Amino acid sequence: MRIFYIADFDCSSARMSGEASHVRGVVRALAARGCQVRLIANGWTARSGEAVSLVRIPQVKRPGMHAFSFGLFCLPAMAVALLRSRPDLILSRYFTFVLPLVLLARLFRVPMMLEVNSDIRSERRMSGVGRLRNRLEEWMEKQSCKLAGGIVAVSGSVSDSIRERLPGLPVEVEVIPNGVDTQLYFPRDRGHCQEMLGLSRVHRYIAFTGAFQRYQGLPTLIEALHLLKVKGLDVVLLLVGDGPDRSRVEEGVRAYGLESRCKSYGWLPESEASVVIGASEVCVAPYNRLACATTEEQPPGYGASLRGSPLKIYTYLACGRPVVASSFREAGSFVASIGAGLAVPPDDAEALAAAIESVLSDPQAGRMGEAGYREVLARHGWGATVQQILLFARKLAASNAAQCARGPYPPGLQGRPPGIDKSPHIG
Repeated sequence: MRIFYIADFDCSSARMSGEASHVRGVVRALAARGCQVRLIANGWTARSGEAVSLVRIPQVKRPGMHAFSFGLFCLPAMAVALLRSRPDLILSRYFTFVLPLVLLARLFRVPMMLEVNSDIRSERRMSGVGRLRNRLEEWMEKQSCKLAGGIVAVSGSVSDSIRERLPGLPVEVEVIPNGVDTQLYFPRDRGHCQEMLGLSRVHRYIAFTGAFQRYQGLPTLIEALHLLKVKGLDVVLLLVGDGPDRSRVEEGVRAYGLESRCKSYGWLPESEASVVIGASEVCVAPYNRLACATTEEQPPGYGASLRGSPLKIYTYLACGRPVVASSFREAGSFVASIGAGLAVPPDDAEALAAAIESVLSDPQAGRMGEAGYREVLARHGWGATVQQILLFARKLAASNAAQCARGPYPPGLQGRPPGIDKSPHIG
């Protein structure tokens, strides 16, 4: 299958973020399945022998201009690419200015699938845009979803949000969760990882990876670390990541006198982040109520952009480590349901500390890690995610082929320009 994949950001290995990790995982899994992938993005790190080509789209690196500049420069580049070689499917991460690309795909009669990875309304609230712009973006979102060939939502909550905000949407919404690269994240020997990082084997280690954002519940984690210290447990927190809440984390560490109990690595390449996870005994995802609540329960002006399928959960499980996470269906509830860890109430430092202590003191805790690893291998590698995407894509391609057979191409496309073919080319 020939696929155009559109992502409005840098997808190279230098970009340490969940969204870039998602694109790298999906694109490489598609290529591994024999698909010819043309990535339309700001950057990419190629691997030897990959059937992935890059159409690089420049972006203005200023706040508020990233998505607009990408959409502006992407439109002519995508038109040229479509004229040269018609794909079977266009797969695009949803971004604010995707509508012109959706219209272009319809003009060329190529099915276009939108990936929605978060609650878009909540993200708009969090960005704090003005009322006029908010209404414009709502209209653009509605038209983009209505005109797309299909929509992929990473979780049931994201799908519910789409259906709630866009009632009567004449497009199928398929729930396809995130995955994990099991070649980057896998069970490692704990002692060897600690040696690689220069860590003393005297301490017990817990790990957190991800953006330092308000919804991550990091202040609760720091308080829980303090409670473990008060109980006399020699626990050290390993932090991988950075972000706007970094100052709050640092203030909490100083306030509780935890400088010797907390080691921050900043952003690391994924191969190195997996070593930090491997050095730990327990991994934590202490999302607070902002992440666990429904949109209606959010405080004014804020949204839970991670009410999706958290990548960190899958990376923890792939590394074979027990997980303690807040109780919502894509995090703690999921982990507990597969026997891979414990779920705790959000914003409850005592419950979080007690759960961490319980896992650390459990001689059978290794079985939790094994259960999580088995679950990932069976259902949550990027290969499994891509298999679901391709099944959905084939359904869209068949529907698109039937529509093309019922009528001619739109004005200007009669006679099929070079590279355009009516056949679906399912690979």
